[in-house]
Amino acid sequence: MDKKRNGEMKRIASVFLLVLLVVPPLSAGEHEEQSVVLVSDSDIFYSLIAAPLAYMKQNPLLLFHREMRDGHAQFLDSYGADELVVVGGTLSSSHAKKEFPGTPAEVSLDIARHFYDSCESVLLIPYNMSYYSLSLIATPIACYRHAPLIVYDHNDADIRELLDRLEVQQIICVGNVSIEGFDIVHLSTNEEIYDYLFTI
Repeated sequence: MDKKRNGEMKRIASVFLLVLLVVPPLSAGEHEEQSVVLVSDSDIFYSLIAAPLAYMKQNPLLLFHREMRDGHAQFLDSYGADELVVVGGTLSSSHAKKEFPGTPAEVSLDIARHFYDSCESVLLIPYNMSYYSLSLIATPIACYRHAPLIVYDHNDADIRELLDRLEVQQIICVGNVSIEGFDIVHLSTNEEIYDYLFTI
């Protein structure tokens, strides 16, 4: 019974995340720039990192495998993209680009440094497949809190430097990760994540 319920919750979370990426916030104004977020499929954590960014910027999010295909180019032309934000790799394109290659931990920190001047909270997830499902379900928290999603991979010093720079007050931690010296919210189960989502 619990496995069936968990499976249903994961499907709901996946649909919820898809809706977040497709439907911009109702309060949003016009696009400042016509950007498109392109995410490498070489690591599934890149999509989690990119989701809050695409939601914040109200930009479409597309996956790519090593290079852009004809379908990507057609979409970019029809959308009128001025700029590409490439998460988890590099791409050959005539469009202006901001590229963020590196490991998921490095990419998450680079994106936070580049796109966030300050923020009240961050969502911290472990770079660990054992916690991937929990991290997937928790990703909408970062979207709704306008918080960067940071990947923890034994990079405490780099994370602490970023948190200080962004004047972060609260870390929402998924699974078994934590950084001392901050207000911490621990989310260790599907139910805790859903309960937290309902408080936003």
